[in-house]
Amino acid sequence: MDVNETIEDIKFFLHHLSLPETAQVFIVARVADAMWEAANAGVFLSILPDNRQSTLPMVGQSSALRLFAGHTEEGALSLMGGSDASTLSSDPAWSILLPDCGDLLEESTSVALEELSQLVAPSSLTHLELHIAPRILLFDSVDWQAVLRSLHCVRIMVVGSRWAAEGLVRALYQHQDLLPVLELLELCLGELLAETHAGPLPVPNETIPRRRIEKVVIVQADQKEAPYMEGTIIGSMIEASAYKFRHSICSACHVAATRVLEPESSDESAGSMSPGIILC
Repeated sequence: MDVNETIEDIKFFLHHLSLPETAQVFIVARVADAMWEAANAGVFLSILPDNRQSTLPMVGQSSALRLFAGHTEEGALSLMGGSDASTLSSDPAWSILLPDCGDLLEESTSVALEELSQLVAPSSLTHLELHIAPRILLFDSVDWQAVLRSLHCVRIMVVGSRWAAEGLVRALYQHQDLLPVLELLELCLGELLAETHAGPLPVPNETIPRRRIEKVVIVQADQKEAPYMEGTIIGSMIEASAYKFRHSICSACHVAATRVLEPESSDESAGSMSPGIILC
């Protein structure tokens, strides 16, 4: 089912739907000329009805979510979900696209991140991807502790670009009870090598040990060498049993590519990225 309405009208329309769990729903919410502010009305919560557990059951039952934020031709902000992370890019159970919120993208992205735990039952969410284009978010523009606090069952976390990744990793380091069952952290860090120091950096706070994570995957764009992780700011805050480095053509979180590209599934991230073109 496809729904394309202004953001002010779409919630009323969706309130009167009653769809089975197996239905697919693709929502386009247009904000141009609407009297809408993300800080006051919310982003996805201003679109989805309050009775969504009965009208749109496929949303709340999702075990995998993928968010994109970036200036592209087809849209600025999108969220998709489903029960299979490997099909999120090609065949999600549902998706929400705000194609024309580019002028409000920083504010909208910050609000959208904090809404995620209200959209999906935290007990069911095990795979979360946040693809945020460079310089959309400032280092201090997101309360990452608030974003992650309720997500106790996430085992696979994918985040890009560097500013978003560094903010999220800092939260995991400072609040080590966040994402308690995290097994894999995948980071898209095209700018990482330029930040690398010759020797290991000390932990930011000598009273807090590095956050232990079973496996960390570093995705780089045009670098020929694997970075010296211990010499990076991010590497000073995490410790992994294994680091894996991958080279890819990074499409910088293009929303348009979510319905075009069909990445191959990965054993490490259950379909989050392919060895070729990725979205991060």
